[in-house]
Amino acid sequence: MRLFIAVRLSEEMQGSVTQTLHLMKKLGAKGKFVPSANLHLTLAFLGEVPDAAPVKEAMSSVAWKPFKLSMTELGPFGDTLWVGLKGNQGLSALEKSLREALDCAGIDDDRKKFVPHITMARKFSGNGRSGHFVCIVDPYATYDLQSDSLWQDVSKYSNAEQIYAGEIGRLFGVVFVETTEGKVSLHTESTPLNSSYDLHHSIIFGADSYGVIDVAGSGALQ
Repeated sequence: MRLFIAVRLSEEMQGSVTQTLHLMKKLGAKGKFVPSANLHLTLAFLGEVPDAAPVKEAMSSVAWKPFKLSMTELGPFGDTLWVGLKGNQGLSALEKSLREALDCAGIDDDRKKFVPHITMARKFSGNGRSGHFVCIVDPYATYDLQSDSLWQDVSKYSNAEQIYAGEIGRLFGVVFVETTEGKVSLHTESTPLNSSYDLHHSIIFGADSYGVIDVAGSGALQ
């Protein structure tokens, strides 16, 4: 049997990833998307194993403490779309202890460097429209965009091309789509800046490219 050892995600984290994929699919992204119930954080990939009993025994010997996870950036492994995860020392300690237990039991794994992530989709293609990138933004984040002198409002498009539901305009080759369905980190949560402001997440993607806005500096949220 083909085995791997993984951490199950909380319903909240599953929902957040699924919501992001739902938005991307609505805007034309394609691929084999991982069902919400199958989303996980892999700790060790074992491959073909004749008997799971020794694996379970090794796992039961691992002592660990609860830890928190937070999502970071989107990234690619070839055509596989993943979202990175950041944990505290508890996650690193668990992974290290698990590897040691597997070694003691003589169980082989892939020995790859541990890079915490959630696989979101395989054979992913974030095809934009007519060469444009697409950015999903919250209504709270659109004011500065629309104030730019180079902003082109959707009402002033010169050609009758397909328009996404929620599309508000474009700037620097990026089509902006407004939605209230995006993730929001409230100031009561642990935001990247530990700020007292709410953080509205944005996602941008195009043909063979995708990412999130990297927020740095307290002024970014003011």
